[in-house]
This record gives sequence, structure tokens and C-alpha cells, in this order.
Amino acid sequence: MAHCNSIRTPKSSSIRLQADMNQYPVDKHTYQSLIGGLLYVAVISRLDNFAVNTLSRYCQQPQEEHLIAAKRVLRYLRGIDNVGILFPHRNKLTLVSYVDADYGRDLDTRRPVSGLIQKLDDAPIDWSINKLGDNP
Repeated sequence: MAHCNSIRTPKSSSIRLQADMNQYPVDKHTYQSLIGGLLYVAVISRLDNFAVNTLSRYCQQPQEEHLIAAKRVLRYLRGIDNVGILFPHRNKLTLVSYVDADYGRDLDTRRPVSGLIQKLDDAPIDWSINKLGDNP
């Protein structure tokens, strides 16, 4: 993957992953190692980790489509290896927050997912993603 072509998004909007996709299983250890590395990168770089969190749900029985989606995240990271957070210099600081929700698109659990991003002068300073309905 060192010489792969980069892509603009970490997750394809046309592919909807689920636990049983009736495909060939892939090596569990290889998939778990890849997801572990992606989770590490997502934490230390504070990148949008929605795609990685989604892929981590399939570590017990990964299938071919899950591995393809994980490699897509690698291709995305390849294209943003020189991207950083830039704080423009302004006299007046502006804090803006955005929220979004996805109601039941997860084909396995049908639980909604919400996301939040906060920007200080157009630079992201905090973001989170939560799967709703985790209470027993």
C-alpha cells in the first residue's frame, strides 16, 4: 500500500457494511492488526475516525468487503499525510459547533449514530462520534 493511489474520502457512501455479507472470510489476525494500526493513527492524529470505528465492529469475523473498506482508509491516509490543523491569526475568535445524526443506517444494530465537531476560527478543535442506545 506504500505506492497506492490516494482517494478523497475514507468511507464509500455506496457500500453499507454489515456483519454477515456472505463473502469469503479473511485472516482475522491480519484484519485486527490493520484496524489496531488505524485506531492508533486516528487517536494520535485526531483525524475523523468514523470509518475506523465502523470497521472495528467486524474484528471477530472479518470478510473480504471489510478488508477492502479498511484498505480504502489507508488510501485516504496516503492522500492526507501532509495535512495539519492550522489556526489562522485573527483578533476575534469564533467558536462554531456542528452536529449530525444518522438514524438507523447501521444494518446490524439499526442504532442511530450522532457526530459533533467544534471549530475555533475554522480549525477543528474537538469532535466525537457516539452510537446511541447503548443502554441495556
